[in-house]
Amino acid sequence: MQSCFTEKQRRILSSRFGLEQKTRTLRDLAEEYRISPESVRSIERRALRKIELRHLSVVKRADFPFPSSKLSAIEKKILTVLWGIEDGIWRDYLVAASACSTTVDVVLAVERKAIGTKNKF
Repeated sequence: MQSCFTEKQRRILSSRFGLEQKTRTLRDLAEEYRISPESVRSIERRALRKIELRHLSVVKRADFPFPSSKLSAIEKKILTVLWGIEDGIWRDYLVAASACSTTVDVVLAVERKAIGTKNKF
């Protein structure tokens, strides 16, 4: 499944969630891309909305018990695989679960946690 993210959306998501390095601020990314912090936020929101729409279509608004908090290393790995941060291929939940040696329920819960975390800011 091809990623529906632009290259810039993939890089911003990766940086904002700290998937490949440390988490970066809107201001840091704005300086790097030579755009305003609000433009970075807008790009991030559009990408998260794509994720949320896909997620909701799969889980039918299931409620997961994860609190909105920082992501663990394995959660970051799951999101990196699922969202195609490394190779540009947006994986389905079963493939991501298999690649990360976990269950589809865990992958869905991690994505829900990530969506909830970023929507709080």
